[in-house]
Amino acid sequence: SSQWVKRSKGQRVKGSKGQRVKGSKGWFLKYRKDGVEKHMALGGYPVVTFATARLARDQAKLKKLSCADPIETRLDEKRLVTQSTDLRANFVAIACVWYETNKSNWSEHHAFREKRDIEKDLLPHFKHRQIADITSIELLKAVKLVEERNALDMAHRVLTTARGGWRYAVPHFAERNIIFDLEGKLKSYKTKYFAAITEPLQLAALMKAIWSYQGSVVVRVALRLAPMLAMLSTI
Repeated sequence: SSQWVKRSKGQRVKGSKGQRVKGSKGWFLKYRKDGVEKHMALGGYPVVTFATARLARDQAKLKKLSCADPIETRLDEKRLVTQSTDLRANFVAIACVWYETNKSNWSEHHAFREKRDIEKDLLPHFKHRQIADITSIELLKAVKLVEERNALDMAHRVLTTARGGWRYAVPHFAERNIIFDLEGKLKSYKTKYFAAITEPLQLAALMKAIWSYQGSVVVRVALRLAPMLAMLSTI
């Protein structure tokens, strides 16, 4: 038969309904499984009250009635929680959740580009890593490889993508945003200017490209206003 006790140093005092009290340290459920006496901790006293300990005892007894060992069942539940936490803290999982959370706020083109940056330039290096274990030096090495492809603008974009992932991870899955350590570590991107378009056919091609652009609303509006504002500046 199952009993529950409040155990510590000192003597046992038999309580009502099979309860046993042993001093004032903590609550335990005493039961037998396959002929072996076991004691399951229900919490420390007085933090865990009599009513709370009794509820925990009843839940454990229900598990025992279903032929399960309450202690082993609790250990299995802890293992599942640990595995689930590790999974959520994995870089791949963090990147996927961050991407899906923000995708609805992006244009189709921007979402495609963010996904490509993650899959091509970040996952190959950190696919099997916990995000909290990745160092700023390791991330910098990964981004530098992009820079070495003569894709400086893409390297800055990959770093921006990583910044979003780490911002999402802090503070639940990582203690700090390591991106702050990388400020100024990449070469500066120099803006390139293009010659003015003076040929009508080239201008027509530009206007067609502007009006067919499928980026964000803000960028689309800015692009469509640009030719009109340029004309006003020449008046």
